[in-house]
Amino acid sequence: MAPEKKPKKKEDSGGGGLDASETVIMWLIILLLIGTFLERFSGTATTAELVDTGASWIQIFFRTHLLPGLKIFSFTVSILAFAGILWSIVKLRKVSEDQNELYSIKESSSGDEDSGISLEVKNKKWEKVLTHINSINQNDWKFAILEADIILDELLSTMAYHGETMADKLKSVEKSDFNTIELAWEAHKVRNVIAHEGSDYLITEREARRVIGLYKTIFEEFKII
Repeated sequence: MAPEKKPKKKEDSGGGGLDASETVIMWLIILLLIGTFLERFSGTATTAELVDTGASWIQIFFRTHLLPGLKIFSFTVSILAFAGILWSIVKLRKVSEDQNELYSIKESSSGDEDSGISLEVKNKKWEKVLTHINSINQNDWKFAILEADIILDELLSTMAYHGETMADKLKSVEKSDFNTIELAWEAHKVRNVIAHEGSDYLITEREARRVIGLYKTIFEEFKII
């Protein structure tokens, strides 16, 4: 079995650095340690008491002027860091919800052996495509191809291929990252004919299923169905 491939962006983020949430957590821990250290060694002595104990002017200045400010600064930054963590959690949850909407997982036990198209469903939009391709209506077959092309367009956007049209996105694809790129071109050209000719274009069930099979192979490469 070929190794699982996942949609990826053209530009890498740079590798082994910490992400935003990990950085915030790291600084929060450091600030808490600093605050604990200051609290442990600051005591509550007054200026007069420090003079009586023979403390140097540096110790007196630190304890009476710098230390209170450092405590306030540490507390403020800790609050901001905590707020940053909450914000990061909310954003990550939103990203996760958006991804789940595109790659919705759903299983179905039915199948179509004659067409070679498995009806095991892992994507709600793909389920819609299969519903239309298994219709007896020619217009539904065309609609299935149009819907499959929309999924392909979303896949390309997820992989960070941008352009005003689908053709622009396909032209920017690196073949090493997209083994089924030729199938994508072939399927998209049929989609364009359907979109431009509309009801005047006559398509057989066999041809429609063949085109959907092209989309299926593409989506299987990137494990979205």
